[in-house]
Amino acid sequence: MQITAALAVFLFECGSSSVHALLAIGHPGRWVALVLLLVASAWWAWAGRAAASIDLTVAASAVSLVALAAVSSAWSVDPRLSFERAVTLGVLVLVALLVAQAVAGRPSAAAQVLAGLIAGCVLVAIGGLVVLAASHSDAVEVATTNLPPRFKGMGQDPNTSSLLFGMAVPVAAWLVVSARKVARRVAFGVALALLVGSIVASGSHGAVLAGAVGAGVVAILLPKRARSRIALALVVAAVAGGGLWIETLPRPSATNPVVANAVPVPPAKPGYVDAQVNTPLDGELGIPLPGQSLRRNLATSSGRTQAWDGAIHQAAQRPIAGYGFGTESNVFVDRWSTFSGSLPENSYIGIALQLGVAGLVVFAVMLASLGRTSVTRVRRGDPLVAVGLGVLAAGLVAAVFQSYIYSVGDVATLTVWIGAFLLASRGPAHD
Repeated sequence: MQITAALAVFLFECGSSSVHALLAIGHPGRWVALVLLLVASAWWAWAGRAAASIDLTVAASAVSLVALAAVSSAWSVDPRLSFERAVTLGVLVLVALLVAQAVAGRPSAAAQVLAGLIAGCVLVAIGGLVVLAASHSDAVEVATTNLPPRFKGMGQDPNTSSLLFGMAVPVAAWLVVSARKVARRVAFGVALALLVGSIVASGSHGAVLAGAVGAGVVAILLPKRARSRIALALVVAAVAGGGLWIETLPRPSATNPVVANAVPVPPAKPGYVDAQVNTPLDGELGIPLPGQSLRRNLATSSGRTQAWDGAIHQAAQRPIAGYGFGTESNVFVDRWSTFSGSLPENSYIGIALQLGVAGLVVFAVMLASLGRTSVTRVRRGDPLVAVGLGVLAAGLVAAVFQSYIYSVGDVATLTVWIGAFLLASRGPAHD
């Protein structure tokens, strides 16, 4: 299971890479890895079926979300896409539930699958350094007048790998604190430092905040002594504060980089001015005033707030059931100069666009179910609740800044669902 989990994380990252050779491997390979993960988790759950169980409320709410996604193909703007995305979401939910059943009452078994996820993340981080050494232009996004240079490693953009690492930080922190052997604690500590360093180099504020919140939950829940909890929480806060400060240091470029057009722009007809050349439609709103400072700070949203406002207005046109699951990129239109993306980069708004209020309600019920079962497990001192809540908290924070939590092909979705659904496992600890 460890090897399968690590392979799945790495191939999903390859499927979202800007390096063509990696993309060619990962684009089809990630779905093969998902099927292998389903087979491995099913066998694992079957082998330990006598001692394992899952919370039925969590399972029912997750299945309801998948069912709504599938049914949305009836009114979707792209019915086939909605159904296909619903099927992949169903496979992911099944994997997460099977893993939760397999590790119920067995913290050491959970540590194995979590170590596999971290191993995959470490491979991705090392791969990013290899890409940096081989091709600087592939690993670093050049500075523009809006943003400074940012490290993206293997990812398609700076927010790709950093999102995955942000979800992995609470897992690595849990493995460090819960490790009984010094060698394992050092190994996981090195992995944690590598992940944090990669996040800071990417300049992603959202990933720093998500990782810090998730690690903070682990720090508060896992140690038995109050003094240790306070000390670890202060360390997490200090590292997060330092990382956010470092991210503000690089400066944007004085001029935008010259990028060759993949498709030649036809000349304007005589007597006409082609406004698309100087003011393209995907950047006509919010053009900075002459002399306006573009230096990045902690409050910079990279145009997200404007995109969110526009996406909310789009969602309001189909408020009840949305445009269909998986159609977020089909219906969202980027018109803001400070924002670049085919998605509004907010999972909650993304759910509203795809499934409307109905989707938000079902998603909220699933979260409430996870919260309810976690309260019971905190009271009985279950060590898995710390990492489960840590990953869930990190995932929900990241969902404010990224459209990903329902997209199975995204690099971080697999880690979030498997980690968070550890909260659905039941049974007394016996190892």
